Amino acid sequence: MRLEVYDVWTWIEGKINIQLLDPVTSYMSPSRYFVESYRKGIWDGRVRYVKRHKESGRYYFPTGLFPRVTRHLRKKNIYHVIDDKRRIEPCQNDPVFELAGKRLDLPPYDYQARAVEACLVNGRGIVQTPTGSGKSLIGIAVIKTLDLPAIWLTHRLNLLYQTKRVMEECLGEEIGIVGDSQIDYKKFTIGMVQSLCSEKHREFLKTREVVVGDEIHHLESTMWYDNFAYCPAPYRFGLSATPCLENDGLSLLGMAGDIIYQVSAKDLVDRGVLCQPRIFFIRMDNVPLESKLRFSAVYAQGIVENEARNRKIVDVAKTFRDEGKNCLTLVNRVSHGKDLTALMKRSDINAEFVYGKSTKEERDQAFEDLFSGKLDNIVATAQIVGEGSDFPQLECLINATGGKGGGDASDSGETGRVTIQIIGRGMRKHPKKKTFDYVDFLDNSHRFLKNASRDRISTLRSEGYTEFIDFWENRKNGNG
Repeated sequence: MRLEVYDVWTWIEGKINIQLLDPVTSYMSPSRYFVESYRKGIWDGRVRYVKRHKESGRYYFPTGLFPRVTRHLRKKNIYHVIDDKRRIEPCQNDPVFELAGKRLDLPPYDYQARAVEACLVNGRGIVQTPTGSGKSLIGIAVIKTLDLPAIWLTHRLNLLYQTKRVMEECLGEEIGIVGDSQIDYKKFTIGMVQSLCSEKHREFLKTREVVVGDEIHHLESTMWYDNFAYCPAPYRFGLSATPCLENDGLSLLGMAGDIIYQVSAKDLVDRGVLCQPRIFFIRMDNVPLESKLRFSAVYAQGIVENEARNRKIVDVAKTFRDEGKNCLTLVNRVSHGKDLTALMKRSDINAEFVYGKSTKEERDQAFEDLFSGKLDNIVATAQIVGEGSDFPQLECLINATGGKGGGDASDSGETGRVTIQIIGRGMRKHPKKKTFDYVDFLDNSHRFLKNASRDRISTLRSEGYTEFIDFWENRKNGNG
């Protein structure tokens, strides 16, 4: 067997039982039980990244999976020859460690310089650093060092303009833009994946030598995957606080590569880059719900309409108000947000609810009022304060969602990811705060809710937050 390795795809020459590669190039779909073809035995339920080219009949797979494939072939003693045609060459330029007067190679931020070096040495891969660590500066420094035509991918409008502004400041030139009804191609361009999916941008993507994906864990989605696939850039990088390389995370691994640099939130707390989090859980031992209820009914009864739980949320909000600390309360459903806001107001907590129908001006004004002290609490749906939101002034957060991922539209399959994103934003340094309080719940009324709580705790522990986790009653007793 012969493997022809190119920048995006690796082609297989010769005869091989493709299913031999399943352990490292496929996964069992979690939703297979709901697919008719699986129930009828037509489909085996496995999602495969090894594909067969319709015209040539040859098999191919994303080159990011190449190291896994070769390790697997060696382990199975399967003879193979490698013909490496990738265009990555050793970078001849000195690494750029200064951007707009900021030094990336001086303590406590010298981890940023090491991340840049890892990118230049490997040529492709994922940089995993916490929210608030300066991932954008790392990516921009790589682009400036390589000095090749580059595309920076994002999926949120606020990140589009925010990153464009930072890139122009750091690179000292105008940055092109694709998105928000604008098309302006330049040597360095930032684009929305939703816009770049259009065929009219294919020729432009073919000119890119560097591709950087911000919040790249979304590469699991078709739009992200297709953009990376259309772009033949040899230099391919991803930035994320929460990458997952299992199941549909194989898309991320296949198009960007493995994790090449990693720094934990605890490391950055110890360095003084992030403020210390204090993570508290509240035990909710309610009357058990009927075990055979559908999830929608469980969520309604155990979370949204749970009077005891909602009263506890208000009690926590009252504690923060009495301490003079601003607080954000996250919910998953609009009805839940409206009910909690009304309960808070009846308890003399000056609260306001913001959600999808709130205009940008209304949301901005609400947060301005929160941080100026006019409001005690903002109740918000998690979707509108997700990635790209920047609240360094935020002192406390109550996660009332009860979801596996912390409350997100893509909660399924994103266990704990949103929780980490939320905490990371609250840990940003600000002169007016020394710590950041995060409050969550251990819901025990049904296995769905119990498992979701356990998933959030498990993710927190895996991300290095174990020593910051405690129970709320200990904080109230002065041991927090």
